[in-house]
Amino acid sequence: MKHLLKTLGLTIGAILLSGGMLIQPLVAQETPTPQQQPNSQVMKLPILVDCGPAEVVEALLRNHGEIPTAQALVTWSLPNGQFLRGPMVIWANPKTFSVSIVIMPAVDFACIVMPGANFGPVSSEGKAT
Repeated sequence: MKHLLKTLGLTIGAILLSGGMLIQPLVAQETPTPQQQPNSQVMKLPILVDCGPAEVVEALLRNHGEIPTAQALVTWSLPNGQFLRGPMVIWANPKTFSVSIVIMPAVDFACIVMPGANFGPVSSEGKAT
């Protein structure tokens, strides 16, 4: 019973921490305007990500049946132009094919960069569909 209450508390805390990310309905929203860098065709997309204690993020992902599937060392940039490097883990649910890309900007701190659906292999000779 204590385990159930602890799990329930962690799940509720994670949902509240993430701003209800998983329970808010998807509605039409204004698309953010990418910021083009000088002399470049590559743009920065201003996005927000949900972050919190790694233990809470992991419990949220596991509660949705996702398991660690792949990992890498990645680099990302901050709005001030600073670059950070850290671990990235792709979590996926093998039954529902939900997926979450998680980075760890600090020890014991994780961010769900992109939650998604329809996780699977690339088809059409390397072209994403």
